[in-house]
Amino acid sequence: EEEEEELFDIENKEKVENLVFNFLSEVCKRTAKMVAKWQSVGFTHGVLNTDNMSLLGLTIDFGPFGFMDKYDPYYTPNLSDNQRRYAFFRQPEICAWNLGMLARCLVPLINENLASDATSSFSDHFVNEYWRLFSNKLGFKEISLKENDEKILFDLFKIMSNDKLDFTNTFDSLQKFHDLNVFNNWKDFSIKEKQNLIKDILQINNTTEITSQYIEWTDKYLNKFNKGEKQKTSQEEKKILLEKSNPCFIPRQHLLYQAINSLEENNDKVPLQTLYKILTSPFKREISDIHKNLKESAPSWAFEPGVQQLTCSS
Repeated sequence: EEEEEELFDIENKEKVENLVFNFLSEVCKRTAKMVAKWQSVGFTHGVLNTDNMSLLGLTIDFGPFGFMDKYDPYYTPNLSDNQRRYAFFRQPEICAWNLGMLARCLVPLINENLASDATSSFSDHFVNEYWRLFSNKLGFKEISLKENDEKILFDLFKIMSNDKLDFTNTFDSLQKFHDLNVFNNWKDFSIKEKQNLIKDILQINNTTEITSQYIEWTDKYLNKFNKGEKQKTSQEEKKILLEKSNPCFIPRQHLLYQAINSLEENNDKVPLQTLYKILTSPFKREISDIHKNLKESAPSWAFEPGVQQLTCSS
């Protein structure tokens, strides 16, 4: 009791405030980096209540979580989240709000303005980590916001959203644009040749029209490398960066569902063992060639309740 009284003496107030400020700042930094990584691989937690977040900046409380198949910013794996409060694109905002609630709890130990300064650092940490991760996913060492490079990413998201392209497979396919034959001769290809290459590289089904939007995006994307990036990054460095930044595999909901069912109903461990093997090496391209079927987006049957979407009690 004497130690507690001493801790909260007016003489120690500044010391306590500094400790709490540093603690809160570190939690904000770790949380920002964590959620930026979620966004970079299409992970959606599903139930981002304040009690489902860790002070250590770790992903905990795996309930109705999921990795996004086809790109949808409103994606949620939580069947009961009708308002899409915890949808994929809202996760950074929700994490920031939750950190604000943590700060409110600490106000008896820290000046309100100091607490606000600590939580406001979340945004900078998130933005820096987000752009670092996504610039690498595009094969860039960095994205220059001054040159509006971010438009390359946002335009790709728009295309992915409009035509429901697979999030993981689209980014994983970008390295094929850097095949020397494609990269060096792109500007000389006819419109038809470009359309066919885009369809093949991005694995787009035959019913989807390759509009001018696709060609304009690819022109802009490859042109970025013909400018500054060409000097910064060699073809080999670019290939390595793309491969280590974009996983081939994610734990797709329908695959987990099938593996669990096989084990429960038939005592068949093979599907689960196969998933374990590929998911412990999600960046290995040689495994990707063997298990191409495990890279496919969810089939139509998987959109029944209990597969792609679960509840907290599932």
